[in-house]
Amino acid sequence: MWGVVNLARAGGRGWMLTHGSLEQLMVVNLATGWPAFAVLVGFSVWYPRRVARAHVVALGADPAMADQ
Repeated sequence: MWGVVNLARAGGRGWMLTHGSLEQLMVVNLATGWPAFAVLVGFSVWYPRRVARAHVVALGADPAMADQ
């Protein structure tokens, strides 16, 4: 997931660098900088917890065990 986001960000920045203005490049940098990485960090915490909880439930145990 991180690799896909970083490649898309690099592609968008590269395209904007060659086809857009400096102001447009700065907007792309701002929009794909910390907001995108904040979403990625949130996803990186949420998804493994969801998978762990589903695995614990599949084993027939209490879902709260996944949070311990």
